[in-house]
Amino acid sequence: AAALAADRATDADIERLDAAYAALEAVYASNDMSACIDTDVAFHQVISEAAHNVLIGHLTASLLQVVHGHISSNLQHLHARPQRWAQLQAQHRAIWLAIRERNPEAAARAARVHIEFVRQSSADNAREEERRHTALRRLGEPIA
Repeated sequence: AAALAADRATDADIERLDAAYAALEAVYASNDMSACIDTDVAFHQVISEAAHNVLIGHLTASLLQVVHGHISSNLQHLHARPQRWAQLQAQHRAIWLAIRERNPEAAARAARVHIEFVRQSSADNAREEERRHTALRRLGEPIA
């Protein structure tokens, strides 16, 4: 979607992308996780729509709740790790700039880096959660 957006985005799409990215940067500086999650989801949706691919647009719109849940758990995990939080911000910036500069190859590269980062972060989060559950079971405490 990022590569297609870099190739197909109209000036109006770039304007929406700029606004979405500015909102993302502003909210990431806050500690309002709910706003971070909503704004992150919106940023990704703007990219999907700027791709001007009906399948991508419909797919992302229909999976919005699932995506929201994954972004929510991942952002909360990353927010507690300042270095990783900074990496996430840098990745979003790289995607935004590549689309803005209408460079599909750079957008695709930046998106692949981001996807792998998110995949790894989600796996790390799942392992940490399993360790927490194991420790709580050993203590005989209820798992929440």
